[in-house]
Amino acid sequence: CAALAAENAGLKSAFDKPQAYLSWHAIPPTWEDPLPSGEYLDVHDDAGHKNSDGTDCWPVYAKPEIETPATDAFLAEVR
Repeated sequence: CAALAAENAGLKSAFDKPQAYLSWHAIPPTWEDPLPSGEYLDVHDDAGHKNSDGTDCWPVYAKPEIETPATDAFLAEVR
């Protein structure tokens, strides 16, 4: 149980801070490579940017490279 709890804490802490923030915007007249939906995406280093509709940009989290041997062993036993 202690090993499972430690792995769980490590996984949770990996998602404490987003790696970037993503926003979408209507295509400006000079944009040459829009998405098929007629929009384009923008990546930001910090929060606070707005989407074209005024909503907040979305946080993007990187996939953590965390080994979880205790969890893997427990799930294998359950299966």
